[in-house]
Amino acid sequence: MKKILCLICLLAIAILPSCEASHSQKEDPSASTTTISSSISAETTKQTTLPSPPPQKEEDPKPTPVVEDRSLIEKLNAIPKADRSMTTDELRQICLDVMKLQCSFAYTVNENFIYEVTSQKVWVPRKAGKVYAGIPYITTGSGNIYRVAEFYDPETGVFDISELKKDPKLLGNVCSSSVCAAWSRVVSSATPGYTRDLTPKNGYIPVGPYRHTKDVDAFEGDYDCSHVAKANGEQVMYESYALMGIADGCVNDGHVRMISAAPVVVRRSDGSIDGEQSYVLYCDQLLHKENEKYMRTQSDGTVYYTEGGIDIKASFAELYKGGYIPFTFKEFHDPSAVAPSYAASTLTSGTATVNEVLSSKVIANYTVSDVFVSLLDESGATLRTHAIRSLTHTSYSVSLNDTTVRNMLAYYAKPSCRLQISCRLYNGDLITVFDDMVKK
Repeated sequence: MKKILCLICLLAIAILPSCEASHSQKEDPSASTTTISSSISAETTKQTTLPSPPPQKEEDPKPTPVVEDRSLIEKLNAIPKADRSMTTDELRQICLDVMKLQCSFAYTVNENFIYEVTSQKVWVPRKAGKVYAGIPYITTGSGNIYRVAEFYDPETGVFDISELKKDPKLLGNVCSSSVCAAWSRVVSSATPGYTRDLTPKNGYIPVGPYRHTKDVDAFEGDYDCSHVAKANGEQVMYESYALMGIADGCVNDGHVRMISAAPVVVRRSDGSIDGEQSYVLYCDQLLHKENEKYMRTQSDGTVYYTEGGIDIKASFAELYKGGYIPFTFKEFHDPSAVAPSYAASTLTSGTATVNEVLSSKVIANYTVSDVFVSLLDESGATLRTHAIRSLTHTSYSVSLNDTTVRNMLAYYAKPSCRLQISCRLYNGDLITVFDDMVKK
């Protein structure tokens, strides 16, 4: 009898159905694998690791395609640095020019590569025989146009993806890090973050008559952008959209856009705004889509697609339905709010020991993109240079406690060696923060 009961139990276990939890993805869940602050919420949800990438089909070798617009470096250098003597329109245009360049610069890659976008649960290929445009969309990416420019050849239009292969996050971007990188060319009054961090307490100023129903450090729980839009109502939000200016932002619960043109506002006879007829143009960073809205064609007939929207049209009704709320920055209304950039090392003057270097850090008042550490011999020739890349777009300090720096100092450092440390800020400045002798 016991045997029969055991057999029945085993059969029951075998036929039990298996269950698996599922969840929906937002438009831009820029989840971070590194803890930045307690305010990161929607975009720091647990990421599902994808299985290994599918095998790539062997294709006939193709000649490197011609990239007709190879002007990335030229256009980047032509964008001025922000200062207090500029008009608000000029300051806004700086941010918009950086944003458009991040979304549109054309390139091909030097070798085939496939990378994982965990937030979208997809593998994305880059093939040497195709033309692409814009910084690659990578979950939690911290890439910016200055960093990408280090690996771009303006003579050929080839993007050397060696750094991308080491860690895609170093050169890739997402919607929030893209717009924050562009705003950081001017803005230091607001703290860069992910979409749910773009709130008044973090320096993001509401545009128009809409109001938050409470003060927030981040949109959390059941209080989000959609909640704000619905609580204020359709016409209040339409009036707010009507007051947006170039380079202002517009954010919902999972995506953020930058306004690229003054809104077109159509009013009814009673003075109310017609949300279907009124519209605005915007730019944004998004996963590569072969969609007509993002298509470009070269004179030789080559078709390619931007890795972001450029001057995409959206009606006020679409913005309201999507739960978008607009914001601006202090610097866009008061040029005197533009801060002079600052960066410094905690290393003191005089000869620095290896341990002193490794225990120090670089700090700045604008977000830090990269720190470059170089050792020079007595003649001034460079022995070795190493770049420490910020892993997020929210860093105001970078530690020098880096394995490569340690090895550099252990191998090369002599009493006659000179240590140079420079810091690349998101506002484009490259500032030398230490230049002195070093010893083991």
